[in-house]
Amino acid sequence: MLRKAEERTFKGVWGLIGKPVDIFQPGGCVSILARAAMKRNDRKAL
Repeated sequence: MLRKAEERTFKGVWGLIGKPVDIFQPGGCVSILARAAMKRNDRKAL
């Protein structure tokens, strides 16, 4: 994404990085991270 945008300034790159952050809601992120942790713990038990 960053290479395709060809942004060359710090401010511009930071703005591009921040765009996807606006898409995700905090509750959704918590849910995704919790599921990832459960999957990781399941693999340790094997």
